[in-house]
Amino acid sequence: MRTTEAAKYARWSAMIALLLVTFVAAAYVRRAWQSYQARKTAPSSVPSAVQQRSAEFSYSKVTGDRTEFTVRASHATQFIDGGRILLEDVWVSFYGKDGDRADNLHTQSCEYLNTTGKIVCAGEVQIDLQSSEDARLFQAAADRPNPSAHIAHISTSHVSFERSSGVATTDEPVNFRFPQGQGRAVGLRYESQPGELRLLRDVNMTFLRSALSGEHVPALVGTTVSSASEPLHVTGSGLLYKRDERVIHLQGPVEAHQGTSRLQSGRLAVELDPMLRARRLVATDKPVAAGQQNGDPVSVTADELSASISTQGLIERMIAVGNVHVTSKGAMRQDRMDAGRAVLEMTLRPNQPSLLTASQYVVAESVATGGVVRRLTSASLELKFIPEGSGGQVRMASASTPAAVIDWQSPADPAQKTAAQTIHMSSQHLDVAFGAGSELREVRGNGGVEVARQLGTAPTQTSASRELVARMQPGGDWSTLEQTGDVRLRQGDQLAHADQVHFDRLSDTAALS
Repeated sequence: MRTTEAAKYARWSAMIALLLVTFVAAAYVRRAWQSYQARKTAPSSVPSAVQQRSAEFSYSKVTGDRTEFTVRASHATQFIDGGRILLEDVWVSFYGKDGDRADNLHTQSCEYLNTTGKIVCAGEVQIDLQSSEDARLFQAAADRPNPSAHIAHISTSHVSFERSSGVATTDEPVNFRFPQGQGRAVGLRYESQPGELRLLRDVNMTFLRSALSGEHVPALVGTTVSSASEPLHVTGSGLLYKRDERVIHLQGPVEAHQGTSRLQSGRLAVELDPMLRARRLVATDKPVAAGQQNGDPVSVTADELSASISTQGLIERMIAVGNVHVTSKGAMRQDRMDAGRAVLEMTLRPNQPSLLTASQYVVAESVATGGVVRRLTSASLELKFIPEGSGGQVRMASASTPAAVIDWQSPADPAQKTAAQTIHMSSQHLDVAFGAGSELREVRGNGGVEVARQLGTAPTQTSASRELVARMQPGGDWSTLEQTGDVRLRQGDQLAHADQVHFDRLSDTAALS
C-alpha cells in the first residue's frame, strides 16, 4: 500500500509541476506579446538631430483685421541645428488685400527656415490663380479645382517663398494653362500683396480655339475667315499679369502669329474681362501688323495699334494712332495710306472689314503697273467695304472725303497715241465708287471744283465748276471728265464759259454746251 500511495503522490506532483510550468510559460508569452504590441504602437524615438515632431503646422500673416496668406502643412519636423522645419503636404493660400483672391500653392514638402522666414520647396510645385468669387461660385476641394472655374494653373519647381513679403520665386521652367490656352516660360515671381505674376523670360503662349466649343480667341489683323480658327501663338521676353487690373503685359520683342497674319511690337498689353477672356489688345513701341487680304499682302504700322474683341473672340474694331502707314501690294497695283489716326470697323459674321475712317492729314496713293499714279490728300477719308465672292473676300465699295485734292499722273501711251498728262483736282467734297477687284470706276466732286490739266508740253488748261464726274477706264486712268454748273475754262490767253464741259481723253477734245 505504501508503494502504491507513493507512486500516486508522485504522479500528482508531476502533473502539478507541469501545470505550473504551463501557466508560467503562458504568462511569459502573453507578456512578450503585449510588449511587442506596445512597441509597435508606441511613437518612434526622436533622433538626436530632431527637436520635435507635430501632426500639423499652420502660420498666417494678418494685417489689421484681414489675413493676407496662410501656410498649412499636415506634418512638421523641427530640427535642432540650423532652425529648420521640414513641412510635408504644404498648402499656401493667398487672399489678397481685399479678400478677393483664392490663390493656392501646393507641394509635397518644403523646408522652413526660422532664422530668415523663408520657405524653400525643392520638388514640383502647383500654383492655381483664382478669384474668390469663382471659388464661391464653383466650389471644389483645394486639391481638386472645379474645371468650370476660371483658373490659371501653373506648374514649376524649386520655389522659394518669403514669409515677410509674401513673394514666391523660381528660376526653373514654368508651364501654365488658362481658360483660353496654355504656355511655357522660364522663371517666375508671384507677389501676393499686389496680386502680380511675372514670367521672367522666354514666354511662349498658345491661344486655342475649338469650333465645337466656341472658345474665345482673338484674331489678328488681316486674318482670313478660314485662318481665324487656327491657334494664335504669342512669344515675348517676359510677362507681367496684374490680377486686380486684369491686364497681361508682354515685354518685347513680342511676336504674335495666326495663319498668315503676324504682329510684331516692343510691348503688347492684353486686357481681360471678368471671365478672363481677352477684350482688348494694345501694341506699342513700333508695332507692325502684316497679313493678307484677298491674297495680297497688307501691312500696318503706327505708334499704337489696338483691337477691341467681342465675347465670341472676333475683332469688332481696330484703331491705329500716330504715324499710321498702311500698304498693300497686288498684282495690278500698289496702294498706301498715311494718316494720323485710322479706325477699322469689322462685321462679326463673318469677321470682315466694313468701314475704314482715317483722319489727321490723310494721304492715299495708288500706283498701277502701267505707271498711272493717283494721290489723294484730305483731312479725313471714309472707305466702305463689301463682300466679294464666297471665299470670305472683300473689296472697296465707295469712299468719301471733304475738301480733298487729287493728283493724277498718266504716262504716255504710244499704242493709243496719247501723251503723258497730269491732272490736279480739288473739291469741297468727293465721292468715289469702286468696281470688281476694288478697281476705281468713278469720282464725283461737289462744291468749288477746280481742275488743272496738262497734256505733254502743252500749256496748262484750268477749269472751275460746281460739280464734276470723272469716269475711269481699266488700268486706273481716266477716260472722260464732265464738269457742270457755271463752268469757267482757261488755256493760255483763251477763256470760255459754259453750263457743261465734256473732256475725252482718247480724242483729246473738250466739248462745251
